[in-house]
Parts: sequence; structure tokens; C-alpha cells
Amino acid sequence: MIITKIAPQKNNKDRFSIFIDHVFSFSLDTIDLMKLKLKENDKISDKEIVNYKNLYEYTSAKNKALWFLTSKMRTSKEVVNKLQHFGFSDETIEKLINYLIDLKYIDDVAYTDAYISEILKFKPQGKKLIKANLKAKGIDDELISQKLSNIDNDTEEELAKKLIEKKYKNINNLDKKEINKVYLFLARKGFNTELIMRILHEFIN
Repeated sequence: MIITKIAPQKNNKDRFSIFIDHVFSFSLDTIDLMKLKLKENDKISDKEIVNYKNLYEYTSAKNKALWFLTSKMRTSKEVVNKLQHFGFSDETIEKLINYLIDLKYIDDVAYTDAYISEILKFKPQGKKLIKANLKAKGIDDELISQKLSNIDNDTEEELAKKLIEKKYKNINNLDKKEINKVYLFLARKGFNTELIMRILHEFIN
């Protein structure tokens, strides 16, 4: 088989279409094409074609992943989901995720630390909700438990009080129905029943 044509694509001048025996076969980015030194009239085997197609998929996946990671930190699961959405193979995704982890572009431990730090400073919520949100992002249960163990009961109680004081200006004058609303509000924010009852009892008294 012969490479009969190498032409830049109309919608992306940095990507080249490779034609084998006058039929389109695969694409390569400019950098990969230069590295491989492919030229028209070169002979090419089936194995080489497969390898080049895999190379192109990996390069495309890496570009997508790096673009996805530019705006903010992401978990490994979030990057995997994004790549699956674009239709990349499991083999390519696994290889790329390992590469990104090695380079610290993806770091679930650092992500968890940053997420919890932001919650403590700006978005008060209880441990149950923090755990649920981190699990949804693919963070390992053991890692979540380890990091949440650093939040003591006093800290969690302070978070709940901040929420109450922000939402209810006259907490001491609430009737029974309104107190029940406060309870449900804190429960939705991920605080456990024992903590909520203790805080409400303190405010009411």
C-alpha cells in the first residue's frame, strides 16, 4: 500500500488527512506528521496504519483533556467521563489518564483538599453532603473518610451556625413550624440529626 496524498484539512490546517491508495485512511496533527516523517509515495503496512490511527486518537484525546483541565481542577472520573463523551476508546483513555496523573495534571488528593478547603471558607455544609458530592465526582471512599476526619465536631457545628445566622436573622424568635424548617434546611446541607438538635436547642434556649 502507498501513501498517495497528504493534505491539510479544510476546517483545521494543523491536521492532515492521509490517503492510502487514493482512499482516506486516517488523520495526523502537524507535530505527529513531522515526527513520523511520512511523505507521499511512501509504502505503508496495515500494522503501521493501525499504529498511526491509535496515535492520532491518543493525541486528540490528550488535547481534549488538557483543554478540559485548563479552566479548573478536575477529578480523574470527570476527565474519563468527558473523554468517553467524545467517543475515545477505553484503552486510549486509560493510557492518557495514567499519563496525566504522572504529570500531576490530575490529582484526586489535591482536588479533595481544595474542595474541602473551599467548603470550609465559602460554602458551609455538613460532612454528609461533602461526602456525597465528592463521591459523585469519583473520589475514593477511603480518601474521603480520611480527609473528613480532619473536620472535628466543633468545626462542623460552626459551619451549621454560620448557615443559620445567615439565613435566619431572628433565630431566637422562631415558632415551632419555623424551627422545623431550620431543621430540614440543615439536614439538606448535610448535617447529622444529633448536631442539628444540639444547635437548635442552644439557639432556642
